[in-house]
This record gives sequence, structure tokens and C-alpha cells, in this order.
Amino acid sequence: MLDISKLESGAFNITNEPFDLSEVIDSCNNIFSPQTEELGIHYNSTIVNLRHKILVGSALNVRQVLINLIGNSVKYNKPDGSVTVKTEELASEKEGFAKIRFTISDTGIGMSEEFLAKIFEPFTQENENARTVYKGTGLGMSITKKLVEHMSGSIDVKSKQGEGTQFTVEFEFQISDAEQMAAANGETEETAEINGVKLLLVDDNEMNLEIAQYMLEAAGAEVTIATNGEEALKKFKNNAPGTFDCILMDVMMPVMDGLEATRKIRALERKDAKMIAILGLSANAFTEDIEKAKEAGMNDSLAKPIDIQKLKNAIGHWSMGK
Repeated sequence: MLDISKLESGAFNITNEPFDLSEVIDSCNNIFSPQTEELGIHYNSTIVNLRHKILVGSALNVRQVLINLIGNSVKYNKPDGSVTVKTEELASEKEGFAKIRFTISDTGIGMSEEFLAKIFEPFTQENENARTVYKGTGLGMSITKKLVEHMSGSIDVKSKQGEGTQFTVEFEFQISDAEQMAAANGETEETAEINGVKLLLVDDNEMNLEIAQYMLEAAGAEVTIATNGEEALKKFKNNAPGTFDCILMDVMMPVMDGLEATRKIRALERKDAKMIAILGLSANAFTEDIEKAKEAGMNDSLAKPIDIQKLKNAIGHWSMGK
């Protein structure tokens, strides 16, 4: 409801910065490939005719749209069903722009023609068991459509009951000339080494915590975990200065959220409390929330799902001066 309120009131800012479209696709695939395998659903993602992969826009919002749509295709699928994600670049009439089309199709339960007419309305669900069997809220499609519209894109849906659904989303992104020139000259971004860096990782979601801990330890970091802000605050207070080089703090948590925990850590009468790098981790796509994180004392904010290369670079930059 907060997301919808921001979108409808105009209190929504789109960030425009260079991003790698293939990285956005990869991050979505990394989420849904293991999930569909576990559910016995066939997942296929293809990229067609992508001539310009470094674009200017909001990677976070594009990823949110894709995750919402792919997530629906998985959620409302059938045993031994399939989900296909196709990304293709079309000819753009605007010079310096690339038109990107995403097509997400499935062989799920489908929808009736009557329901399709109101699918993008808040709290709309065709299946009376959606909230219990499918764990749906009826808000995902409304938020998705508003996000697409705010990015000047278009979204279309076709569906047939018992056969499946197909969503088509199109955006026009400005092509990042500077990024393309760097790629053409063979310039690649180096990933910071975090071997031996001592991290306090804070997240209330057990799976997120386990995955992040595994990736970070595989990169050589020493990881201590906490499951909420209050626990993180206690672990920081009860350990000597220098125990941690950086704190990775989830923003939305029960007991004590990441913003409050950050404020309390910064208020401690210890020099390291003022100096330690605190990086916020959040799936929230709104610029306003990123500003709140900075106001609370976080050095930077990173999007979920975690991009390990970007996370390593942020840890290196803020905790080791790289």
C-alpha cells in the first residue's frame, strides 16, 4: 500500500544511471532457476538481438517489474509447467535509444477474459484461494503497471484459462555512450578483493542470510550474522573496536529495523561507531527510501537481490578505502 501511495501521489523518483541489462536478467535468472527446479517447472530465459546492453535508466525498477511478472508466472503455474522469459532489442525510432521488449509466458492456470479487464486494479484476484493457496495479495500487478508507466513503458497481457498467460513489456532506454566506449576500449571494472574483511551481516530472512553468508565467505570474508537490528546492535556493542570492518544491514526487519539500528550504532560513545561502514540492503525501489537510509547514517544502499560484484566493490570502497 505504501508503494502504491507513493506511485499515485507522484512521490516517486526514477533514477537514471548506466546499467548492464544482461546483469539485470542474470539476477532474475539466479532467483527463479533454483526455485522453478525445486517446483518441477521448466524455466527458460533467452536474450535475442541485444546490440546495446549498457543502457541508462533504473535497473532496480526494471528488476522489480521482471521479478513481479516472472514471480506470478511461477506462482500460478502447474506441475511440469513452463516459464519462458525472452529479452529482445527492437528497432527504435529515437536516435540514441534502444527499445527493449520483455516477454514472460507460462503454461499456468491462466485467466478469464472478464478478469483480464481488471487485472491491474488493486486487490484484484480471480481465484478465491489466491491469498491462501498462492500467497497472493492482489497488489503485484497494480504496482507493476504503475512502475512501467512511470518509466514511460507499456505493458500488455494475454491469457486463456487452463492454458497460460503472456505478459509483454516494452521500454525505450537511452544508450550509454560512455559505457559503450569503455567496453570498446577493453576497459572492465575490477572487482574489489574482500579476503579477510570482517563483516557483520544482518537480515531477518533465513534464506537471504544463508545465501549472502555463503557468497561472502566464498569470497574470503569473515562473516558474523544477526537476525534483526537489536541483535546487530548488541553484537556491535559487546565486541571490541575493530572486531568488524563493515556492517551489511537489511533495512526492513522485525524487532528493530535497519534504520533504527544504524542510528543507535552511530550514537554510541565509541570512535568506531562513527567510522565503521554501514551498507543498507533493501529491495525498495524508491529514491526517497535511499535518502532515508543516508539520513540514518548508512554510507550507501544496495539493491536486493544482491549482486555479489557490486557488493564486494561497495565493501572495498567503504571499508578499505578502495
